[in-house]
Amino acid sequence: MSGVIFEPFEEVKRAYLAIPITALVSVARQRYAQACEAAVNEQIKLVVQWLRQCLVRVPCHVCVFRQRRHNS
Repeated sequence: MSGVIFEPFEEVKRAYLAIPITALVSVARQRYAQACEAAVNEQIKLVVQWLRQCLVRVPCHVCVFRQRRHNS
């Protein structure tokens, strides 16, 4: 085979360049509808709240354990 040029990223370039670039929206967000992004953000908020609640409880248990150990 002669005259064949291997260009593996040409299809990706075409798909990437087809995305309209605006100043207000990142390239990653331009392929999602705003409703989808809002739903994902809501799920992220719930996970973050859950993690915060778990992490807030950890120091209290550690403090109680240290106090019991220190008082013994």
